[in-house]
Amino acid sequence: MNTDNPTYLAVLMEHAAGALPPAYRVATDLHVALSAEGRAVSDVWMACGGWFLETMDLDDPGPHAPVAAPERAAMSAHDVLSHTTGTIAWKRSLFGFDRAETSLPGGQFLRLAPGRKVPAHGHDALELTVVLQGALSDGKTVYRRGDLLIGEPGVVHRPQSVGDIDCVCFAAVPARPAGVLGALLSHFH
Repeated sequence: MNTDNPTYLAVLMEHAAGALPPAYRVATDLHVALSAEGRAVSDVWMACGGWFLETMDLDDPGPHAPVAAPERAAMSAHDVLSHTTGTIAWKRSLFGFDRAETSLPGGQFLRLAPGRKVPAHGHDALELTVVLQGALSDGKTVYRRGDLLIGEPGVVHRPQSVGDIDCVCFAAVPARPAGVLGALLSHFH
């Protein structure tokens, strides 16, 4: 995992600020809870935020006044972890891996058998995938439990399960359009 990646740092900064959409928030909560590296980066951003709050003139917040907190996720990181130890209603995708929807718009579980690859695909928006079990490779890095794989817009990748056990992940993607187009697109994630 590359903790120097500017997108990774920005995502963790937004996490510390409480400014991520619900599915992204759950993915980053999982990452921070399961990864010592993620927790360390999050702690730095939390300390920076605390310093800014301590130095702000709250009587005159200026042009960068905080906005209302985003809606909290209907599903928490704890809920996701308890699902992985319970029964998940897996469905086989057209592309040979299993997926399961969650009650959280844009959040889903993915399961890949050892050696199984996801078809090469890109993203029109940020995708955050946290490994819950097993290991996943993007061809450059192997991601293990707690690691966060970031699918950036415009980048094509083909993640693959590595190791001897199934790889189970929680993926956060923007909500898909309804109808046939949404159903087709959902098979790629």
